[in-house]
Amino acid sequence: MIDWKKESERFIAELPHPLAPSLKVRELPQAVRLATKTKFGGHASFAEAAAFWGEYQQMNAGLVAQGKQPISPDEYGHILDRLAPVSFTYHGRPPNMYEIQQHRDSSPSQVRQYYGDLPDKTYPDITAADMVKYLALADDPARQHIQRSPAKLEARTFAHANMGYDAIVSYYKSLGEQRSSVDQNPTQRDPAATGLPPTGGQSADQRAIRPALGRAGAAASGADGVSQG
Repeated sequence: MIDWKKESERFIAELPHPLAPSLKVRELPQAVRLATKTKFGGHASFAEAAAFWGEYQQMNAGLVAQGKQPISPDEYGHILDRLAPVSFTYHGRPPNMYEIQQHRDSSPSQVRQYYGDLPDKTYPDITAADMVKYLALADDPARQHIQRSPAKLEARTFAHANMGYDAIVSYYKSLGEQRSSVDQNPTQRDPAATGLPPTGGQSADQRAIRPALGRAGAAASGADGVSQG
């Protein structure tokens, strides 16, 4: 005997969803769940879920064409849990589908190595790992001596100079002393903090770095220029 209720449910499940026609009715809840998890902040819209599901299906079709097992929704979630915190830390974005399949079986150290070795998106002449490392090293000294977070261009300069922690402290201490000895013009004090356009054709960050870097160099030499890991 035909169970017409089950048959009707199966039929409806295969229909295009009226709010996201590229998705079947049965696919929409799963697509929204995974797209929201991938987004890491806010609930995915139906349009975002549809775009995500298209990429997800395309990835799995490519895996099947290579003779590999497709990535199930549950496996996708587990891979995302391993990759996303590292991807967001280094690059401020979720992993893409290529990275999901590429690091399906990667160890945590391999995942860190991959994302850390990619270039920083703002200053691609240094790695993302060096940018994160030097921003972290500089955070306490910057807040203590000049009451702001370190600028990314400062972290880039520290990385290229292979500066150690003592030299970074000396840099911010010198910058703080400079700020306290000049007049009340905020652009003269710390252009990087104000964000105002400087004179002389240099960026605000460049003018913030140059005055204090010379003194910090002596500290770098004293510390043999060894960066702290």
